[in-house]
Amino acid sequence: MPSQSWRRLSSDRFQEHAGAQGYRLTWQAAEAMTRALCNETGVTGTAVSKLIAAVDRLAGGGKIQAVVDACRAAIAEAEAAVEPANA
Repeated sequence: MPSQSWRRLSSDRFQEHAGAQGYRLTWQAAEAMTRALCNETGVTGTAVSKLIAAVDRLAGGGKIQAVVDACRAAIAEAEAAVEPANA
């Protein structure tokens, strides 16, 4: 579903009209979306918090490897949550 920054042109076409402002994302919104997505995929709150913290540390000179490691851990949890369902 399009956001308010889009205008319907026809039944299947939309035109963006908010410009660059329509693509701005607050930290709070990004964190909420991350938590929602991870919750849907079986990633624990601990792993989500580690991922968010690793990304947050980037602004202060944190290492990208910490983000990669946190992503890998979250992916492993998501895969483990899916495997029993597919067994």
